[in-house]
Amino acid sequence: MEHGESFCPLQRCPIPPQPEGVGLSSPISVKKINRKFRRAIVLAGILGLVVGQLFLISPTFAQQSQATSNSPAQLQDFSQYGEAHCVQPPQNVDLMTLSDAQLSLYGLPLHAMLDKQPAKWASHLAHAKQRTCGTSPSTSHITHQHPSHTAPVSNTIQRTDPIWAGNVAYGSRATYRVASVNFTVPSIPSIGSSDRVSIWAGVGGDTDFTSSVMLVQVGVDVSRATFGGQYNTSWWEIAPYNAEQNLPLSRLKAGDRIFALASSSADNNGNNYFYIDNETVNNYNSHSDNASKHLTDGATGECIVERPTVGKTISHLANFGTEQLNSCDISSVSQSKYIINWPHDYYIMQDSSGNTLATVGAIVNNNYPIYWKRSS
Repeated sequence: MEHGESFCPLQRCPIPPQPEGVGLSSPISVKKINRKFRRAIVLAGILGLVVGQLFLISPTFAQQSQATSNSPAQLQDFSQYGEAHCVQPPQNVDLMTLSDAQLSLYGLPLHAMLDKQPAKWASHLAHAKQRTCGTSPSTSHITHQHPSHTAPVSNTIQRTDPIWAGNVAYGSRATYRVASVNFTVPSIPSIGSSDRVSIWAGVGGDTDFTSSVMLVQVGVDVSRATFGGQYNTSWWEIAPYNAEQNLPLSRLKAGDRIFALASSSADNNGNNYFYIDNETVNNYNSHSDNASKHLTDGATGECIVERPTVGKTISHLANFGTEQLNSCDISSVSQSKYIINWPHDYYIMQDSSGNTLATVGAIVNNNYPIYWKRSS
C-alpha cells in the first residue's frame, strides 16, 4: 500500500529554566539573553519555513482557505493537491467548521453535502482521524455490472436480478446524486474459495429506469486469497468506463465497520466523488474524478450486495451469512432521505436457473438485512 506525504505537528524546543540569583545587569544574564534571542530567531525561521510549506498550494492559499465560497476549479485544485500530498486532517478540530477549501484539501465532503444532515455528518467526520491516500487500478479485473432484470413480480415491489440483492430508489433522470451506506465487513468460509461478494452504495445504472448504463459506486469486495486467507478490498468504479479501482484503507478486516459514499455532480460541479472510511480504526480515503463523460444518469440510487464479475464471468456468491445494510441514504440536489422515503423497489438475487441466491428483509429503522441462501 502506498502512503503519501503527511504534515506533522510542530514541536517546540525546550527552553532551559532561568538560574536563580542572576539579575538583568549580570554579564551572564546578558549572554543568556543574547543566546535566547538568537534561538528565537532560529525558531522563527524554522516556523516560517514550515508555514511556508503549508501555503505552497497557491499564493493566496491563506485567504482562499478561509473563504466561504470557492469556484469548482479552485476546490478541485485543493482536492488534487491534498490527495497527491496526502494532507492529513487537523486533530482536535471540529471538521464541520472548516471552509470548503479546507475540506477539499483534506479530501472530505463539502458543505453542500454536510449541511443537509449536520448531525449525521458530525458523527461520520468524528471518525476522520487518519487519512490513507492513493487509488490505482485493481489487478483482479473485477467489474460491478448494471443489473439485467427479469420481469417484476406482478402487483409487488419485488424484482429478481442475477447479480444484485438490495433496495433501489428510482425516479427521473438526474434525480439522484449521492448514495451512502454503513455495513460490516463479513467473514466468509474457505469452502468455495472462488466465491466473492461485494457490498456497495451507488447512483445510476439500472436499465429498468433509464437507457443509460452509467453506474457510479464505491464499496468493499470480499474473497478468499489463493493461500486460503480472506482478502478484503475497498474500491470505486464508474461502469462501464473503468473496471474496479483500488481505494485502500490502512486496515480492512472482517468485523470492521465501514461507511461508504458515492456521488455524481452532487452540487452540479461535474465531479464524481468517492469516500470510504473504516470507523473501527478512524481511517478514511477519498478520490475526486472530474471527467465530465463519467456523469451518472442519476435515475436510481441503491445500496446493494452483489456477486461481482471477474473477467467476463459472474462469480459464485460467497456465503456472507446475514449482511445488515444500515442507513442507506440517497440524496437529490436539494435533499437527503433514507431510501424508504423515496419510491423504491427491492431485489432478490436469482441465477439463470431460478435458484434464489440472496433475499432481502424489511426496512426497519432505516436498516435492512440481506440473507445469503446459496452460492449458485
